[in-house]
Amino acid sequence: MPPRPKPLSPKQVAWIDAVARGDSYREAAQTAGVNYQTAMGWRRLPGVRAELERIADDRIAYARDSGRLVLPKAIQVLIEIMEDPEANNRDRIAACRELLDRLGMPKTTEVRTVERTERTADDVLADARNAIGALRVVPGGKG
Repeated sequence: MPPRPKPLSPKQVAWIDAVARGDSYREAAQTAGVNYQTAMGWRRLPGVRAELERIADDRIAYARDSGRLVLPKAIQVLIEIMEDPEANNRDRIAACRELLDRLGMPKTTEVRTVERTERTADDVLADARNAIGALRVVPGGKG
C-alpha cells in the first residue's frame, strides 16, 4: 500500500484555495504568504497535486453541466440563423456546419452527386428540425 500523503499545511491550503478562486500561481503564493518558488515546489507533492487535480476535475464537470443546460437554446439560435432570410449566406452556412458538427454528422471531403429530387431546402430544414426535436437533454447524461 503506498504511503499516505502528508496533511496539507495551512499555507498550502491557502495557496490551493487562491488557485481555485482563479489567482495565478504567483498571486496565490503572495496570498499564502510564501515565496513563489516554494509554491511551485508544492505542485510536486502528492497531496497538493491531488487537490489541484480535483479542482480541475470539478471545473470541467461544472463547465460540462453548464453546457448541457444551454444546449437547447444554442441549437435554437443556430436554427434561427439558418432560417433568417436577412442573414448573409456565409453565416447561414456556418450555422448549418456548426449544427451538423454538434449532431455528430461526419465531415466528408468528397461530394457525391445524386439524382435531382423535388425536395426543397425547406424540406431538408424541416427534416433537420424534426431530428433535432427528437433529441433531448438528459440531466447528468454523458455527451
